[in-house]
Amino acid sequence: MFNRGFSANTASDILDQSPPVYETESYRVSTGSSISVPRPANAEEGDLLIAFVYSNYASSVLTVPSGWTQIMYESGVAYSISGCIGVYYRYVSSDEDASYTFSTSTSRIRGMITRISSCNSIIPFDSYSVIGSKNAGSSIPTPDLSSSVENGLHIICVIHDGTAYISYSAPSGWTKEVGTSGPEPTMVATKTLTESGDVNAGNSGVSTSASYHIVAIIVNPV
Repeated sequence: MFNRGFSANTASDILDQSPPVYETESYRVSTGSSISVPRPANAEEGDLLIAFVYSNYASSVLTVPSGWTQIMYESGVAYSISGCIGVYYRYVSSDEDASYTFSTSTSRIRGMITRISSCNSIIPFDSYSVIGSKNAGSSIPTPDLSSSVENGLHIICVIHDGTAYISYSAPSGWTKEVGTSGPEPTMVATKTLTESGDVNAGNSGVSTSASYHIVAIIVNPV
């Protein structure tokens, strides 16, 4: 598990600020080697875009458009599951592209781009992590994080490691922002943190026992 956080001193200037706001998202899936994911609706200059890009093969090399910065990458090898996930971000510019093309060195790729407003433009993330879960049953664990700020936006993204039709439920007390349908589903859920310290979202529910990648991110307030 990879977990990186900023120290309280580094983030001290963003304590007690208004929390980030989850706005909109866009999603595409392809059995080929590339996808073009539209810019989320109503994107405004300065908004934060977070892209969750997944390929069904652990050996895949993911390629992203210019201007995107990698947050993390995780292969399923360590968890004895197929697939890999890359997470990337960028801020919306005044002349933002209408869509973004992501590709894989293998095949079967999907991408979810979420749009967040009212977030910090210098230090976008407080901490983040990703884990894999093989044959998770009906309940999927979420990576543990530690938040050094109040009013951060905790985001989780759950991606099924395969092609089954699966439905998701968010952890108790969370808002399920999106749960895509079809044979390669993805869920994003959010919760605003009211205090700093150790954070665990609890478990997400799934309709079918399978394998998953689970990403957790805390977005800093302005």
